[in-house]
Amino acid sequence: MLIVPYVVAALVTEGPAWIKIAGFIGVILLFFCRAPLALLLKRKSRDGSFGPGARSLWLNFLVLAVAGSSIYLYLILTRGLWQLLITGIAALSLFAFHESMVWRRRERSAIAELTGIGLLTMTAPLAVILSECSGCGHLALVLWLLNAMYFGASVFYVKMRLLRSAPRNKNREKSSNIYIRKTGDPVSERMREARGSMIYAAIVIVILASLYLSEEITALAAAAFLPMFAYQAWGVFCGAGGMSLKAEGVMQTALSLLFATLTVAAF
Repeated sequence: MLIVPYVVAALVTEGPAWIKIAGFIGVILLFFCRAPLALLLKRKSRDGSFGPGARSLWLNFLVLAVAGSSIYLYLILTRGLWQLLITGIAALSLFAFHESMVWRRRERSAIAELTGIGLLTMTAPLAVILSECSGCGHLALVLWLLNAMYFGASVFYVKMRLLRSAPRNKNREKSSNIYIRKTGDPVSERMREARGSMIYAAIVIVILASLYLSEEITALAAAAFLPMFAYQAWGVFCGAGGMSLKAEGVMQTALSLLFATLTVAAF
């Protein structure tokens, strides 16, 4: 969800390739600077101190953050891409909120994960800005919204599968990292477990329909969500088996690549 939005936006826009490559390097640097900071915040929140190796972690965070930010500062000053400042402020706001959830040890909550997805998918408007096309602010917003809605669906779906797979009673057993359901659940329980995923899907469908009717996106752009919806519908109504985290990761990756392909074709 970090790379796909950037690549999609880079492919549907023109512009100097070296700028997009430099921007991608900056994205990777800023992405990796979060890990040491998150670890420091978790330690401080849990133990009251930053723990052993704190100086090294702070150094790693600062080096990566400064290196990544310097790339965009250079592009702003030399190419006049002042829109990057607005994008940076928005991204920094989302980042600060997400890290505040980490501090409160609520990083696994739906709001925290959606915020993280909103932050990661901001690579889409970033790539649009780096294309140096005039009047592309609208395209940047649409691409960000499409990517954020798509990857946001995985939050509720994975939570639903994990809830369904959890060994809560004697009819379920766990083997390695694979949870196996031995008997099917009643329909009412399936609906309860899938409530969040179904509500989110309904909201996304309404937004997609509104965007299509207002001619903001094409039918193909909306259809790019269909494989993901079909897979999640199967998981809700027919997925009686357990959940392998590895298999789920492979499936989500394949669906993301299909979404990216259809979105690029749509624009």
